[in-house]
Amino acid sequence: MAGFDASKVERVSNPVPAQHAALLAAKRVDAISQFVPAVDSVRTIAKEEVTTLPFVDHIGDLYGSAMAVSTETVENRADLVRRFNRALLKGLRHAVEQPEEAGRIYAGQPETQGQQAAAATVELTAIQGYVAPLGQGRIGHFDLGRVARNIAILQGAGTIGRGLKPEDVVAADLVE
Repeated sequence: MAGFDASKVERVSNPVPAQHAALLAAKRVDAISQFVPAVDSVRTIAKEEVTTLPFVDHIGDLYGSAMAVSTETVENRADLVRRFNRALLKGLRHAVEQPEEAGRIYAGQPETQGQQAAAATVELTAIQGYVAPLGQGRIGHFDLGRVARNIAILQGAGTIGRGLKPEDVVAADLVE
């Protein structure tokens, strides 16, 4: 879809997203997966122009991010999942409402590889439109109609098989 040969892509695992831009800057990887609002931060860390392939240019209307949890955890520790979701969404809401404060806190963490508070603040300000709920929704809410469209888009692109339903991937009762 984006015009490159996927069979020639070597995946490199690094579970610490805050280090991805540093890997790019050090030329240890040729590309990273990142949200478009973070491009300015990546440019700052890489100290050079970067090329982007925004998903929306190829597969529109996708949710940008979600949280995953095992079926076992949902079945055995649903209350923990609900509490975690509440805390995560409370922190996200605070970060987008207070981007300067959140940027300073973020920049002070060792995992951020020296990212400046100003760059983090710009990124947090840029994601506000992505985080803001649509219509009558709330932060963290999944619209099952939109999830169905997302599934259809991914199925049409050949990235997931047929038969998946929104209820198979979204547990609305775990997000309050």
